[in-house]
Amino acid sequence: MDSNLVQGNFIGTDISGTDPLGNQVGIYGSSEGSNNVIGGTIPEARNLISGNQTGIQIVFSIVGAGFRVQGNFIGTDVSGTGALGNGIGVKLGEGAWNNLIGGTEAGAGNVISGNTTGVEIEGVGNPAAQDRVEGNFIGTDVTGTGPLGNEGNGVRIGTRTQDNTIGGTEPGAGNIIAFNGNDGVLVDTGQRNGIQQNAIYSSGNLGIELINDGNHNQEFPVLTSAIAEGGFTTIAGTLTSASNTVFRLEFFLNNQCSPSGFGEGKEFFATTTVRTGDNGIAEFSLKIPHDTTLGQFITGTATDSANNTSQFGPCQEVHSPGGSPSRGGIIRFPQTPICESSFPPSQVPILSLPEKQDNLVQLDHLFTCPVFSGKEDRSYNLPHYHQTIEDTSFLDFLTFDAIYS
Repeated sequence: MDSNLVQGNFIGTDISGTDPLGNQVGIYGSSEGSNNVIGGTIPEARNLISGNQTGIQIVFSIVGAGFRVQGNFIGTDVSGTGALGNGIGVKLGEGAWNNLIGGTEAGAGNVISGNTTGVEIEGVGNPAAQDRVEGNFIGTDVTGTGPLGNEGNGVRIGTRTQDNTIGGTEPGAGNIIAFNGNDGVLVDTGQRNGIQQNAIYSSGNLGIELINDGNHNQEFPVLTSAIAEGGFTTIAGTLTSASNTVFRLEFFLNNQCSPSGFGEGKEFFATTTVRTGDNGIAEFSLKIPHDTTLGQFITGTATDSANNTSQFGPCQEVHSPGGSPSRGGIIRFPQTPICESSFPPSQVPILSLPEKQDNLVQLDHLFTCPVFSGKEDRSYNLPHYHQTIEDTSFLDFLTFDAIYS
């Protein structure tokens, strides 16, 4: 059936839109028709869809005949500032093709917040493919700035998924994905899922995480410098990935680095295209007309020609010419660190530190770990966010706050 409209309803709440009543599924859509719309771009068309096990579930929509889900409050109360929640806000399931969640036109974005999971894309026998999630607030209130996070992931892309896009390169396509309890975007086994020009920040875990060969574990770019001078910011670094391949790199600006040492992307900053050589390495350097502030952080992602986007790379702090970053970075170990069984403050782990990093002096943190640099024994304080780790034998890197001296 064509041209079905679902508009102006409270689905899963009482008449005031402030108390949940709940259904198993708020709206269930399956159609081979076209021009089916849930919500719309004007306030009168908005649906409030909250308090359900699944807010919206779409399956078996064929190519060229997907649903448009636009302008709704999904998981919030009627004001868009409080949480009533669904288990899953929007689920694109088996055979869900060519659906648009949000959009680039004014009023098309949904507020998808206060749920357990914001958006989930996962096929079963038939893949969920060619779906687009654009221009939404996922984890914020209606203003796009206040925290109203989903408890788990903002967006989860699971098995049997391909060729989906979170954000995009068109103006207005980027989502704000913030304040979510786990990852901003999690890709679990799915392939060819692009994640581009979003504002992703304040995630409980990682901004973007790839697991179980999600997006083929596409490698991220590593920035080696970020220098601000005269209204320009010059960034340089390398990408190591598949040989003789073209990649789109995107760079993002943040006021702080994630405790993981890997960045998030609060502000889309710049983009460029690189091609790796026979050795799989591409070096890059960009001079960008953007007056950044010393002490801000820049990070990047890489997307291959098949639309596989990486995680965010390590943070690189912006500094002045001739200077060096005052905080932040990653110590990478040549092998898995050898640690004593656990390290509450009364015990001490032993970590092997590359010789070239032996000029680091750690700031005042919780407790001290002797590090053997190959030349002399030196003491470094471990960061606060490792205080709950009882066994670091699984680590192959350690993030830190440091002063370069």
